[in-house]
Amino acid sequence: MPFCPKCKSEYISGITICADCDIELVEELLEDEHFPSEFYSLIYTTGNSIEAVMLKDNLDSAGITAYILNQQDRNYQGTNNINLIKVYVASSDASDALEYVESLKNTEINLSLDEENEQE
Repeated sequence: MPFCPKCKSEYISGITICADCDIELVEELLEDEHFPSEFYSLIYTTGNSIEAVMLKDNLDSAGITAYILNQQDRNYQGTNNINLIKVYVASSDASDALEYVESLKNTEINLSLDEENEQE
């Protein structure tokens, strides 16, 4: 089965170009393109690709390099582990990243409370 080297999507035999990335497919993904658990830590999962990209951008702007592993497949819609988008960081940055994610959650709550007060 061919794979896209950029988005890691798997295609049926006979397909030669990734429909999303518009690049040539390869027969197998290189081993070093995966996230070895001893070097990277999973810090966030979601089913929303926009949410994952926004979190990655926020972490990157805070000086924490983040990576997205998108396991969604348009052919099999659902909300199980197969259709997750995962955000990883280097294991050495995991505690800082988790703290940053928690601060973002608290900021969202505070912002929504501030907006409610302004409307009154």
